[in-house]
Amino acid sequence: MFRRFAIVALALFLTSCAAPGTTPTIEPSTTAPSTSPTPSATPTSSPTPTPAAAPSARFAVMTYNILKGGTSCPGCAAMKKAGYADELDLKVRMPAAAAKIAYTGPAIVGIQENENDGKLPLTYLLPELPGYAAVNAKKSVPILYLESLFTLVDSGFATLEKPGVTCYQSDKTAGRYVSWAKLQHLETGGEIVVLNTHLHPGDSTECAALRAESITKIRALIDEVNPAGLPIIVTGDFNTLHGEEREGYVDPLDKMWAAELVDAFDLADADLSDVEEADSANWMKAEIDGVEYAKAISTNHTHIDYIWLRDSALVTSWMVFSGPEIDYRDVEGQTVPFFAGVLPSDHSPVIADVTLTFENR
Repeated sequence: MFRRFAIVALALFLTSCAAPGTTPTIEPSTTAPSTSPTPSATPTSSPTPTPAAAPSARFAVMTYNILKGGTSCPGCAAMKKAGYADELDLKVRMPAAAAKIAYTGPAIVGIQENENDGKLPLTYLLPELPGYAAVNAKKSVPILYLESLFTLVDSGFATLEKPGVTCYQSDKTAGRYVSWAKLQHLETGGEIVVLNTHLHPGDSTECAALRAESITKIRALIDEVNPAGLPIIVTGDFNTLHGEEREGYVDPLDKMWAAELVDAFDLADADLSDVEEADSANWMKAEIDGVEYAKAISTNHTHIDYIWLRDSALVTSWMVFSGPEIDYRDVEGQTVPFFAGVLPSDHSPVIADVTLTFENR
């Protein structure tokens, strides 16, 4: 069984109109005018007009690590062993990734790992997504948006780490970056600033320190490109578990909170994940009773993929989207969810249904 997660992008704003007036009819007076002086009317103060409510809009936001090209990912060996080697080809995976995006219809998508030695993943992804435009399409962290809902006002790209920065022995990195875009909502004219990034991996305090340093740079960039305090969205693979509490490891999250940004998960009225407690990073496999199963969905209720918003944003729902179809199998007497069809990535997209008010801070 699977649940469809449909989001209709709406613009919610207050409108008012005055009822048309009518010209009064003046009847001639039949009474002689009085010669007594008319007392002056008691002066009354004019009511203070109520300011119009700031316009707002409701739409879906997605963050999606689509897995770079190649066959050396953490779960690739399990996929090959299970006979799914052909599915690791970008030409096979990216149409399946596009199908997830098209199925849910987010207005804004932060993409991570648009990387490959040959053709970039977006080369195969974008043709499958008519109606979407890409910001920094040739960079590792592009931003997609629906042209029917938004238009691009300004954009940029910044380096967070230079290539070669490492924090563990087998660490390989081509650098860490952030994309940003200022978008105008077509229906209301309101503007927002969107940033998208992919922070350094690695489960060590040294790696967490690199992530925290990158967030310091992101906060400075926000101040630079958003001096007016427009509504802001930050998407990305932060390689930091939600709920992390270990000293040093939690520093990246602390810095986001200090910037007055909150994980959409914590703002959401409901978690509508189509697989209960599914992880956002699944590594293309899960362990069941000590045995690895390719395409099994890990359900530890964790996520490292984030959509950050100011706490004034309304979030109707949040989800890890494992579908659109889920294959439930019996494994050692347990009913286990598996990804159905081609598995596009070792991450599942995270989606939030948000309402932003276009009001400067």
